[in-house]
Amino acid sequence: MRISIEGFLWVCLPIICNALFTMVIFGVPDFLRAHVWASYFAAVCLITASAAGLIGLVKHQIEARHALISLGLMAAILITAFAAIHNAHDYASGAANNFGDSLYFSIVTWTTLGYGDFQPDPQLRLLAAVQAVLGYIYLGAGVGLIGALIIQSESQ
Repeated sequence: MRISIEGFLWVCLPIICNALFTMVIFGVPDFLRAHVWASYFAAVCLITASAAGLIGLVKHQIEARHALISLGLMAAILITAFAAIHNAHDYASGAANNFGDSLYFSIVTWTTLGYGDFQPDPQLRLLAAVQAVLGYIYLGAGVGLIGALIIQSESQ
C-alpha cells in the first residue's frame, strides 16, 4: 500500500516540525528559564504537531509498520523536547541540572514510572503531568499497532 502525498504530509510534517522546534528549544534555555509561559507555549506547539501526526496516522490508514516507526520517532522527539524544557529549569529537589538528568527525568515521566529521585520545578508540574498523559496515549497507540502487526502477520 502506497502512502498519498496528503498522508505523507499529515504524518511526516509534524515529525519534522517537532524536530525543528526541539532544536529551537535547545537554543533558548535562558529565555525558557526566565519565562515559564514560554515553556508551556513550547509544549502546546509540540503537542499540537503531535496530535496532527496521530490524526494523520488514523485518517490515512497508514500501514502498521510505518505507523509504528512514525509513532516511535514522534515519541523520541517529544521525550527529547520535554527534556530540553526541563533542562532549562531547576529541579525542586535541588539536584544538579544537566541534560542527562533531564533526559532521564523525561523518560521516567513519559513512562509514568515516577521514581521520585527528581522532581520538576514547581512551576512545571502541570507540564510533567501532561507529559505523563502523552506517554499513556503513545503507549496505547504503540501496543495497538504491535497487535495489528501480529494479526497482520498471522493472517498472511
